[in-house]
Amino acid sequence: MTNYFNIHVPVWTSIVVIIVAVTIIWGWGASRLILTPPRYDLDTKPSELNMSYEDVTFSSTDGIQTIGFFIPGDNTKPTVIVLHGYGTNKSDILTFAEMLHHHKYNVLVFDFRAHGQTKGKCTLGYNETRDLAGAVNYLMTRKDIDQNKIGVLGCSMGANVAIIGAANDPRIKAIVADSGFASFEKTITKFAKLFYNLPKYPFVPPAIWFAELRAGFSARKADATKYIGHISPRAVFIIGGANDVRIPPVNQDDLFKAAGEPRQLWIAPEADHLEAHGLWPREYEEKVIAFFDKYL
Repeated sequence: MTNYFNIHVPVWTSIVVIIVAVTIIWGWGASRLILTPPRYDLDTKPSELNMSYEDVTFSSTDGIQTIGFFIPGDNTKPTVIVLHGYGTNKSDILTFAEMLHHHKYNVLVFDFRAHGQTKGKCTLGYNETRDLAGAVNYLMTRKDIDQNKIGVLGCSMGANVAIIGAANDPRIKAIVADSGFASFEKTITKFAKLFYNLPKYPFVPPAIWFAELRAGFSARKADATKYIGHISPRAVFIIGGANDVRIPPVNQDDLFKAAGEPRQLWIAPEADHLEAHGLWPREYEEKVIAFFDKYL
C-alpha cells in the first residue's frame, strides 16, 4: 500500500515556510497596533481648567461621528483647531487650548478616529484628515466666529494631519506643526526598532501592507513632506524637540526644507517628544501666539 503522506520536505523549504508564516502573523498583529491604538484613559473637561465649553459632535467627511469640545473666546478673534497625537485624546491637549484661550482665541478640540470617544481605524494621519475636514465644515456652520480666520495646531500625529489637511483645504489659513514626522514608513521603522528592537526587514513592510489593506489607505501618500509645500502662500510653523527620540529633529528639518514661504522652524533645546510646551512655556506661548496673530 502506498503511503501518500510520506513526503520529504527539504529543511530549507521548512525554514522558508516558517519565516513566511511568522512574518505574516507579525504583519497582521503589527497592523492591528497601528490601526487600533490604546484608548487613553483621560477625561479632563475644559471647565477643570476654568474654561467654559460646549460638547459638540460632527461628522468626518467619510461619515464617522466625531466628539469634541468647542471653547469660545472673543468672537472677533481667530479660531484654532488643536489636534492630539497617536494614542491620546482631546483631553490630553487642553493645556494647548488653555494657552490659546488665554489670548481670547476660540478653540476646537476633538477625538480622532480610533481615539477617545470616536470609532474607526487609525491611519497615523492620512484618513484623519477627513476628521479635520469635518471639523472645518462644522466651524463653517457657526455664526459666532470669523470663518475666514481658522488655524490649526497639531501635535505629533496631529501635526501630520494639520500639514496634509491644510495642503488640501484652503479654508485653513495657518498651521503650527509640533513634533510631526516626515515619513510614514521611516517612522514605523523607527518605532519597530525603538519599542520592539526589530529590523525593518522582514517585519515593517508586511505590517504596513496589512495596515493599508485593512484601513484602505496608501502609506506612500501619507508622507507630510509631499504635502507641506502646497500650503504656501499660507504660513506654517514647524516645532520639534532637540532630544526627541521618537521623532528626531531631522524630521522637522526635512519638513522645513520641503515647506514654502512663509515658514518658521524652532527646535526646542533639551526637549523630548512634545516637550517644548512644557519645558519652555513662555517661549512656546510667545512664538505660537505671535505666529497666529500675524497670519490669522
